[in-house]
Amino acid sequence: MQNDSRLRPWLELADDLESFDYFMHKNNLAPIRIGDHRNVQFLDVGAAVAQRMRAIAANRWTWYGWKRDGMQGEVRAKMHTLHRWIAEGFFYGCEETEAYKEMLKRMENIEQKFKQLIHA
Repeated sequence: MQNDSRLRPWLELADDLESFDYFMHKNNLAPIRIGDHRNVQFLDVGAAVAQRMRAIAANRWTWYGWKRDGMQGEVRAKMHTLHRWIAEGFFYGCEETEAYKEMLKRMENIEQKFKQLIHA
């Protein structure tokens, strides 16, 4: 991976997204989809985005602007999807649970860090 200190906060954000994904699966908050042969598949809530962010950071290109734009796009799309899922009722029935409240706190924390990075 490129040794560029400007990437460090983005990689920390990737860690937060992975932690969020783990939390969501551990607390059975991650939305599911029934696939072929009735296989239950959890929808991505952060791990794939973190993986793509790390791949962008590891790219041999040193043009930081390209990397930053790519990471911004990944995070922005995932946060938009999470908010859309909330609006569409994917979490119906768990709104009063502690896990749901923790989910919202974690999302807010990720969004706050993201805003700081894009305005830095």
